[in-house]
Amino acid sequence: ESCRTAVAAGNNDLNLLLEKERALKQETAQIQKTLGEFRAQASVVGAQIQLLAAGDGNTGELSSGTQLLMDKANPMNLDTSSIMGFFVSHLTVENGYSDAVEAVMKSWLDAVLVSDRSSAMNIMNLLNQNLSRPAKLLILSPMGNDDTGPVDASAGSRLSDHVKASDSVMPLVRRLLDNVVVVDSLNAIPPSVSPRAVYVTRTGMILSGDGYSECWMPKSQNSGRINRLDELAQLSRRLPEIEAGIAGNENTLASVSEQEMSLASA
Repeated sequence: ESCRTAVAAGNNDLNLLLEKERALKQETAQIQKTLGEFRAQASVVGAQIQLLAAGDGNTGELSSGTQLLMDKANPMNLDTSSIMGFFVSHLTVENGYSDAVEAVMKSWLDAVLVSDRSSAMNIMNLLNQNLSRPAKLLILSPMGNDDTGPVDASAGSRLSDHVKASDSVMPLVRRLLDNVVVVDSLNAIPPSVSPRAVYVTRTGMILSGDGYSECWMPKSQNSGRINRLDELAQLSRRLPEIEAGIAGNENTLASVSEQEMSLASA
C-alpha cells in the first residue's frame, strides 16, 4: 500500500511539473509573439520617422550622422544622457498653426536635441573628424546673452506663443521663434521691418526682414491631412514607448526561460 501511495504521489508531482512546463511554454510563446509585434512596430515607426524627418530631401532617409546619433546600439560610444531625441518630439503645436511652424522650422525637422554646448561640440568633432557623417543638432542650453531685444509683433502674434514644450525646452523654442511673427496675410506686414524679423502666414508663406521670402506649402485640399510636423512629433514620442515594451518583454522572456531551465533540471 505504501508503494502505491508513493507511486501516486510521484505521478501527481510529475503531472504538476508537466502542467507547469506546458504553462511556461505557452507563456513563452505569447511573450515571443508580443515581442515580435513590438519589434515590427518599432521598425515601422522608425521608418516613418526617417521618411517624415527627411521629407525635404530626395533620399527619404535621415542623414547618416543622425542615424548614428539615434541608434540605440550607440555605435559612437557617446554619453547618451546628453541626447534628447528629435527636437520636434518635444513640441505641441496649437491647432491651426502647424503649417506656419513647419514652414519656419523645416530645416530643423530632423535636428537632434542635445543638452549642452560641450556635448554638441564633442558629437560634431566625432562626426566630422572620425566619421565624416552629417547631422543637425540643436543645443538646449543658452549660447550667450541676447542684447538685441524682441522684434515688434504688433502686426500679428509671436509664433512661439502657439507652441508648447516643457519648461526646460521652452527657452530654446523662444530663442528660435521669438523673432517670427504670424500674420493673417502678407499685406499685414509693416512697410519697414527689422532685418531680424520673420513673418509667416498660417498657410506657410514667409517674408523675412533680410529680404528672403518663400511660399512653403499651399493649403491642402484634403482637410483631413495630418501635418508632417504633427505626425513626426507623435511618432517620435511613440517610439520610446515601443522600445520600453520591447525591453520589458525581453526581461520577462529571460525570466521565463530561466524558470523553464530550472524545471527541466528538476
